[in-house]
Amino acid sequence: ESTLARIAEEELVMDRLEDLRSTVAAVTQREGWRAMMAAPARRQEWPVAGWVDRDGVPTYLEGVIDAAYRTDGGWHVVDGKTDAVLDEVWKARAMAYERQLAMYAELLGKATGEAVTTELVRV
Repeated sequence: ESTLARIAEEELVMDRLEDLRSTVAAVTQREGWRAMMAAPARRQEWPVAGWVDRDGVPTYLEGVIDAAYRTDGGWHVVDGKTDAVLDEVWKARAMAYERQLAMYAELLGKATGEAVTTELVRV
């Protein structure tokens, strides 16, 4: 491997590392992060599956909840997205993400018998 190729690869790794540090800092500075860390119970990468109502059609859904934590009123589900897109594109995607999040909340509510709130976070 040439010296130039190795240097270019190292620079790419350092750029990605800085992006990662920036993302972690953005997430951990959020009030929602502090609330999750203080919660009496929390789950990350929580698999869910079951039947949901998708626009009036019963649909079997499998997915993974990014993070959830217990609140006084039940569970709060957080879905973090790192889409690096223009705001117009984000708005269109966010609508689909919100529908997905609502279905995850429906499944979790059925499974636990508790109220579920949701939050979509653009990181």
